[in-house]
Amino acid sequence: MKQTATFINTSRTDVVDTKALIEKALKFQTFYVGLDIDLDEHKELLSQYRNNVIITPHTAGVSKQAIERMDVEIANNIVNCHKNK
Repeated sequence: MKQTATFINTSRTDVVDTKALIEKALKFQTFYVGLDIDLDEHKELLSQYRNNVIITPHTAGVSKQAIERMDVEIANNIVNCHKNK
């Protein structure tokens, strides 16, 4: 990856090598990293502030709106499966 790249991971933590991304961000201040991950898994690695690393907790699926949307989608899928029997 280029030293001036921006890498964003919004999927599961184990999809990428988080430690390698943080090390590259430490080495190159022009390399930006955005992670939406479980913070507990990398607490020690991520405890130091870096202005080119942004981390958010992977909790979007537990908001009220997300749960309501999932409920509606599940209900629709059940109805559609039942109609297609």
